[in-house]
Amino acid sequence: MNSRRVAPGDLIVTKPRDEDKRYAGIVTNIEMISGSGCVFVEWSNDRPHSYNTVYGYCATNIHNCHDEFTIVKAK
Repeated sequence: MNSRRVAPGDLIVTKPRDEDKRYAGIVTNIEMISGSGCVFVEWSNDRPHSYNTVYGYCATNIHNCHDEFTIVKAK
């Protein structure tokens, strides 16, 4: 299994490029919307401005943007 592919229960830590703050949350759900994997996150505190509450994050972006997303796999 690819360690960059998120699954429900994984922890995501993100530092958006346009912000100085880090955000952490747990992946709650992944849905296919218009052919794209949409990752929904329950944030521990605030949510990043780049997070879309309707569509979440694109799974491909989480997979490819190593500098912006850290994934801690659930066991």
